[in-house]
Amino acid sequence: MSGHLHIVIDGLLPPSVNAYVRHTRAGAHYKTSEATAFLDAAVLFSRKAEAKQGELPKLKSTRYEVMVVVYQGKGDRGDIDNRAKLPLDALVAARVITSDAAVVDCTLRKREDRNAPRTEIWVREARPATTTGWGGGHE
Repeated sequence: MSGHLHIVIDGLLPPSVNAYVRHTRAGAHYKTSEATAFLDAAVLFSRKAEAKQGELPKLKSTRYEVMVVVYQGKGDRGDIDNRAKLPLDALVAARVITSDAAVVDCTLRKREDRNAPRTEIWVREARPATTTGWGGGHE
């Protein structure tokens, strides 16, 4: 499908939102090393995807559609709803999208691939509200 960016983050799953930020007794907060590793990897793999596929006309859009597919490996588990925040924050950190508040449609999927855990993210400019589906076998 044209007009989208496909990012594959090999070997990493987004940490649960419960493992994203920790708080100190003094009231400060910080990102966990797990979250930082995922965000850093997402920025790197986003750059590679843009170099390979061509840059998405990202800064021209104010609305985005995102699909995240988490492929869990052997022994991995987790609720899909707890895995949405980091991929969206990673797209902002990588400057693929301008803001996660601009995401108008977000599809989350959890699959199993015991030998190749990964996170795949598709992002594109939002289509009219009457149009649905990603096509290309991702339905």
